This record gives sequence, structure tokens and C-alpha cells, in this order.
Amino acid sequence: MNKSSIDAIIFDLDGVITNSTPLHSQAWKEMFDQFLNAKAKKTSTPFQEFTHEGDYLKYVDGKPRYIGVKSFLESRGVNLPFGDPSQEPGQDTICALGNMKNQLFNQMLTERGVDVYESSVEFIHTLKDSGISLGLATSSKNAARVLEITGLSDLFQTCVDGIVSAELGLEGKPSPDIFHTACDKLGAAYDRSMIIEDANSGVEAGYRGHFGLVLGVARENNQEELELHGADLVVEDLGEISLSDIHNWFAGDDQGKSWSIEYHSYDPNREGTTETLCAVGNGYFCTRGAMEEIPANLDENYPGTYITGLYNSLESKIGGRLITNEDFVNLPNWLPLTFRIGSGNWFNPREAEILEFHRKLDFETGLLTRTMTVLDQEGNQTKIQSERFVSMANPNLAAIQYKITPKNYSGMVTFRSEL
Repeated sequence: MNKSSIDAIIFDLDGVITNSTPLHSQAWKEMFDQFLNAKAKKTSTPFQEFTHEGDYLKYVDGKPRYIGVKSFLESRGVNLPFGDPSQEPGQDTICALGNMKNQLFNQMLTERGVDVYESSVEFIHTLKDSGISLGLATSSKNAARVLEITGLSDLFQTCVDGIVSAELGLEGKPSPDIFHTACDKLGAAYDRSMIIEDANSGVEAGYRGHFGLVLGVARENNQEELELHGADLVVEDLGEISLSDIHNWFAGDDQGKSWSIEYHSYDPNREGTTETLCAVGNGYFCTRGAMEEIPANLDENYPGTYITGLYNSLESKIGGRLITNEDFVNLPNWLPLTFRIGSGNWFNPREAEILEFHRKLDFETGLLTRTMTVLDQEGNQTKIQSERFVSMANPNLAAIQYKITPKNYSGMVTFRSEL
């Protein structure tokens, strides 16, 4: 790698390097549930528990502890005085609640330890061996202890954690303060540095900080959210990115986005336009970009396939003149392909909850790809991947590759293909 193309790479800790998210989420839940339960009894109102999906990811993940407390309480219409960071753990102030969460987290850390993502550690070693400056920027005040427990302390040349942030008066994420400070300590230019984050607030901080590359790590099926908050690239694991990928980005060789059209959500009302824009063809044979599993529906979906020279001529008299219109004829639909789990219903995206969605037409290769993770009514999560192309070498050849991956179940799966 040409080291001159990049000055530094700054990592977040929780969720990127260490898998401490379950510990943090449980500590937050125990603390808030105690508080909410006591409040419900005191006010004779229903108890509404703190949840990982609805509350942790939305209000506290990636934020400094006291800001996280304040953010969640505001979402429930609760106002508490800030208090003082030196307060004992309790329920009277924001600081007391935050300190209770920290106490619970440290107890769990002592009892259970913390796991690391091995692919992340391998990636960090590769970067360090290449001579790139590495920094750590995290909202956690427990970073030093976590690094010591995991044996990762020597891998980073600087660490800007919650303690440093408090000492310097840095704003928490989504402000880019901690990332800017880490770069400053390394003598790295912001536009020649890379940020690696898993939280929406952290990705947004990277975007606001005008860094050369913001990489999102989607551990929670949240690729679309990370991109919406400013991630330039998103992976599910750091094993998916290499030194050459980073070098190409900073060298200006990554032109992927300008040579493709991409969608990160499924909108039935816009599907007709999307199918038109995602059509694949070779000058003789063309198929609209309809999804394989959805039946033809003139209001939303129209999986048309057309061939040069195959058309229908119709004559009509307009203004006393005979006008001939020639319209393409829609051939038999070769796309229908779906599956079912056990004896359940055949899969239809309109009847499932879509957790993740990405559709891309690559203009250089002519390849139409789609990746989506769906949740059916029985709670089964399935990852679906499809690839489609129309051959330029053989004008009569087109193909679909279709894969599914069960995420949380096992059982008999039946595929159905139609013409």
C-alpha cells in the first residue's frame, strides 16, 4: 500500500473491535428497568421496559453515558436534574443513573470478560504492520480496562476515550470532536484519515468531520441507516475490506458509485420506475428489473421481457388519418422464482418485514444484484441474494443466480421456478 495516500485510521471500540454491546445493552436495560419500574409504581402507570432495538440502538448506543441517559429519558417524557459525576449510583439524577449503569457494566465485565471480533484484530495487525498510524476514539470511560483485558492496548498510538473527552471538554457523538482530537494527536490530516464506526451517531460524527473515508460496520442489520447517517462504505465485518480497498479509495480509484445505480429500501409505489431503471439487456434481449418473487401486478410490478423485431402493429384513425403504432410484445415471464419454509406460504416481499435491502445495477458489468434480509410472520429471518445478467456474448442467453441463507432457523426449504 502507498502509505502516503492515508495518514491514519481511527477505530471505535464497542461493536467494531470488541463485542461488548451485549454487556452494555444489558447494563442499560437493568438500570433503566429498575428506574422505570419504580416510576410506574409511584405514578400508578403501566411499566414499559427498555429494549435493545427500540431504545438502546436509538438513544444510547455510541453516545457518552450521561448524554445517553438524558436522550432516553427525554424519549419517555422524563426530566431529571443533571446532578454531579461524582454522585453515588442512584435514581435521582442523570449522573446517578449513568453511574449505576457503569457499576453494573463493570460487574458484568469482571464476571464475564469481553469477546473480540477476531477479523477486526487481524485487520488491525495488518494495518499496524503496514506502518499506518492507528487511533482509538470511543465514548466509553472503560476503554483502558477493556483494552487491558483483551490485550489490545499496544496496538494503538493514541486513545481518546470518555475520560479524555471529559478532561478536554469535548462534545459527544455525533460531534466529530473525539475523532478530530485523535487525528490531532497523531498529526494526521482529517481528509487523509479513515473512521471506522458501527453506531449511527459515530458514522454521523465521521461525516460531519469531513474525513477521507467513513466506514460503517453493520452489526445490527442496519446498513441502510449507516449509509443515511453518512457512511461512505458499509460492511458487515472488517474481514470484508482490505488494505488495497482502502488504498484505492484514497487514490481516487473507487468509482463504483458513479458507475452504478443503487437502492436501499423497497417502496412498492416506486417499484415501476425502479424496474425500468434496473432493466438489463444486450441490444437484442431486454428484461425489466422486477424482483423474482413478486407476481405481475400492473399497478406496481410489470416484469416485461422484450426482443428486437418482435412487436405488434395496430392501426387507428386519428384526425381523419390512419396511424400505425408498433408496440413491443411482452414475452413469457422467465423471472418467477421463490421459496417457502416447510409447508408455509410462498415468499413474497410484500408480505414480510424487510430488515435490510440493497439493489444495485452495475453499469460496467451489466450485473443486477439484490441482497435483502426478511422476517416472516413465524419469526424466521432469511437472507436472500440474487444476481441477474443478459449475455453480451450470446444474444439469446440470460441467467439468474439465487441464494438464501437461514439466519435463525433450520428446516426444509422448497424452491419454485416458473415460466
